Amino acid sequence: ICLGSYEVPILAQAVQRLKYHGGQTLATPLGRALSDHLLPGFRPATIVPVPLHRSRQRERGFNQSQLLAESLSVSSGLECRAIVRRNRRTLSQVTLDEADRQLNVRDAFTLVPGVEIIPKHAIIVDDVFTTGATISAVARVLRTAGTTDITAVTVAKG
Repeated sequence: ICLGSYEVPILAQAVQRLKYHGGQTLATPLGRALSDHLLPGFRPATIVPVPLHRSRQRERGFNQSQLLAESLSVSSGLECRAIVRRNRRTLSQVTLDEADRQLNVRDAFTLVPGVEIIPKHAIIVDDVFTTGATISAVARVLRTAGTTDITAVTVAKG
């Protein structure tokens, strides 16, 4: 589920500003819009943000997917849990083709140590869906742990 195409200038600008130009406050209205788009008729689930590697998060100062997930949580009333971690630094997916994106994120994610309760229904939140490589890699971790129903939610599809 996404708000729209990355080809829509306002969505592309919002994502770029959020990620690279200090626009963290955009996470609140974008999360609210995701909630409005997602929730009619949606059943309860746990929101799971796509994690950044700790070194990338240190560089950026925040995780845009975490901010979007937290805003979606506030707007929807659904629980947000950062239960997946990125266990190795990966290349930026922006310049990679589909095959390289799949390889780049293969085995890059694991459950956070000590997670005991695995959600049966999860909503994975990321900023942009291009080939689905990142969301698929996170979904594999959740499915292996026992999650049976997974929905991907992004601001834009590119």
